[in-house]
Amino acid sequence: MAEEQAPDFCGMTRNKNELEEKVKHYEEHYREHVQHEPEVVDHDKYFDENGTFDHMLFAADMLREHHFLTMKDDGTVHVYDSEKGIYVPYGEQLIKQKMATRLKERNKHRYYADIIHHIKGKTFFDRPRTINPNRIVLLNGIFDLATKQLSPFQPRRVPSGSNPSNIRSPG
Repeated sequence: MAEEQAPDFCGMTRNKNELEEKVKHYEEHYREHVQHEPEVVDHDKYFDENGTFDHMLFAADMLREHHFLTMKDDGTVHVYDSEKGIYVPYGEQLIKQKMATRLKERNKHRYYADIIHHIKGKTFFDRPRTINPNRIVLLNGIFDLATKQLSPFQPRRVPSGSNPSNIRSPG
C-alpha cells in the first residue's frame, strides 16, 4: 500500500509522518519561544472609561509587533519566526496567548473573534505555488545560489521551509 501523502506549505506533497514530525517541531518551538515570553503591559490600555474593549487598538498593536500572513486558500494565520526566517502556522495561538497575557481576567472569546477578523482582513496572502530554487533558507540566513550571497532573514520574503544548517560567508 502506498504511503499516505499530505500537502505541504507550497502545495507539494510530503510523507504524512514527515509532516507530523514538522508540526511537532513547530509546536515545541512555539512552547519554547513564544509561550513563555515575559511581557509588561498596561491591562487597561485596551478598554475605554466605560469598560468597552477596543479590538482595533489590540489588533493594531499585534500587527505592529508581529508579521502575520493569512493564507487566502484556507484562512490559516501564519506568524514570522525571526529565528528561523520563515512563517509558521501559529498566528492564532500567538494572538490568544497575547490576549490572555494582556487582558488577564477581562479576556473574552468575543474579543478574539473581532481581533482575528481584523488581522485576517489586513494580512490575506496568496500561498506561494513555487519555490525559488536559488534561495535556500538556513539557520543563519538565506543563501542565494545564483549570487553566492548569504542575506539576513526578512519578513517580506516568504520562504516556506528551512534547512537546519549554517553556512559561513567566505572572507
